[in-house]
Amino acid sequence: MAWAGNITLINEELMGKRRFILTHKLAPGDVVASTALVRDIKLKYGREVEVDFRTNMKAVYEHNPYLTPLRDNDASSEHITLCYGRGITAAGREKIHFTTWFHRDFNNKSGLDVTPRHSKPDLHLTEYEKDNPPITGRYWLVLGGGKMDMTTKHWDYGRYQEVIDRLRPYGLRFVQSGALKKGHIHPPLDNVLNIVGWGYIRQLMWQVYHAEGVICPITCAMHMAAAFDKPCVVIAGGREEPWWEAYVDDYGA
Repeated sequence: MAWAGNITLINEELMGKRRFILTHKLAPGDVVASTALVRDIKLKYGREVEVDFRTNMKAVYEHNPYLTPLRDNDASSEHITLCYGRGITAAGREKIHFTTWFHRDFNNKSGLDVTPRHSKPDLHLTEYEKDNPPITGRYWLVLGGGKMDMTTKHWDYGRYQEVIDRLRPYGLRFVQSGALKKGHIHPPLDNVLNIVGWGYIRQLMWQVYHAEGVICPITCAMHMAAAFDKPCVVIAGGREEPWWEAYVDDYGA
């Protein structure tokens, strides 16, 4: 009889718990931004909700303490594909941030009510990554290129070079980073340490964490900089309203 009672207690504990397998497999910056939602779900609901994530950028979610491994074929798990849909155009009518739209999408599909706790993504490095810089010495990270599917985000490469040339006499050291995957372009800059193509998402997180600051177009590096509270100068191409991407209410023309 005592054994049956224990089983009853366990079942009662599980009855109110909800499990979500979230999926988002678009651009790296999107996946980085989605980490804010996972953090805020757990901060609000704690043990009442379990979350797992499916993405093509698994390294973004490595060592994330808010995830619970869930099986795809588990009937108790609810599957939600996250998207920001028309958010990027809705931001022209209201001041809504990129990360916030993931919250709205999740709330609409789950029936829960998750509000943003912090307007920045949530990334987790290992103690080794925190204690061992990938590059010796102080540096600013610069990404002077990007994906070719949205070239309006690209600043003239000569302008990046001009910035570097003007700031080097003040003691700033620059490291050029970026991906060399198909569809990416990063013309080499002069007077920089060029590590373009070295690693990918996890290595870029590592580089951003140890940088003094970042200069880049609208790309995943800016979202990483926000997660790690790093200064970041973003040159935007006018594709979307500045408040859709900006992590501070301070942007120029």
